[in-house]
Amino acid sequence: MPSDTLTRAALLGVLNCSDGASRAKSQSCLGELAQFPISDPDVRDTVLAHLAATRDPSRREQVIAAMTPTPLPADQLAPLLAQIRSLRTADEPYIRAAGLVHLAQWDRSAAIEQPLREGLDDADPEVVRSAITAVSVSNARSDELKQTLLLIASDSPPESELRDAAVAALRDFSFDAREYAIYRSAAARSRAP
Repeated sequence: MPSDTLTRAALLGVLNCSDGASRAKSQSCLGELAQFPISDPDVRDTVLAHLAATRDPSRREQVIAAMTPTPLPADQLAPLLAQIRSLRTADEPYIRAAGLVHLAQWDRSAAIEQPLREGLDDADPEVVRSAITAVSVSNARSDELKQTLLLIASDSPPESELRDAAVAALRDFSFDAREYAIYRSAAARSRAP
């Protein structure tokens, strides 16, 4: 496993290259991040230090997007989850939206439900759409999430992306008779396959 000084220098080179380069060069550098396993404590500590020092939320999001979600013990995962959650406070909706999907990919705990609920209630449709995707990616299947998705599916304009996404996400939930009637009505007015 990479954990020596040479590997740390190479990792810092990749991270620093992604910071100061053109968009194409930055993406190329970030593509190299996959060769550094986040399960290695030295790699994780280096990436976390870089994320903490990076003030631009779009750069933090790019680094997080380039990492491969990896099962880790909760205490080792917590600092990374904190960095991912910090994307939820970004001014730009696309960063908040991406942060929700990243969080759902990394956080398999029940703690994911609160950010998902907040995302489903966000004022920006892009964030709501990503929150719906994040619900589908996550293991979260609470009644509150189901009720919110049913509301989005039934209240969104016909043939809207939000309705389609909510109907698709609801396929992973169980329904009582009343909920099923709401779901069927929304599905009938949806473009979701």
